[in-house]
Amino acid sequence: AYDPDAHKLHTLFCGTCVIYTRSTPVRAMVIRTGFKTAKGELVRSIMYPKETKFKFYQDAMKFVGLLFLLSLLGFAYTIAMMLHWDVPPGSIVVRAFDLITLVVPPALPAAMTVGAVYA
Repeated sequence: AYDPDAHKLHTLFCGTCVIYTRSTPVRAMVIRTGFKTAKGELVRSIMYPKETKFKFYQDAMKFVGLLFLLSLLGFAYTIAMMLHWDVPPGSIVVRAFDLITLVVPPALPAAMTVGAVYA
């Protein structure tokens, strides 16, 4: 059986070129491929990093959720008041959704994610 520690003299590593052999028929056995090699481990750590849970990120998402709840309250209030004042339905929809955009800017989650990555 092959043991990498016991057979170090007879082991070829990634990138090794065999330019000379004493006999013509040469056999080789592949021991590790893919993510099981040293380079593979490095590639896997770059492509699939372990997820980190930042307290800042969790607090930021709670803050965005709170802003969204506040905007829903304003949304409901705006619709109720505009229906009471007999405003046209098209204008009610535009004003109500405009309020949500004012309270929770669309770029806020993306900006917070970028800030967390560079922090």
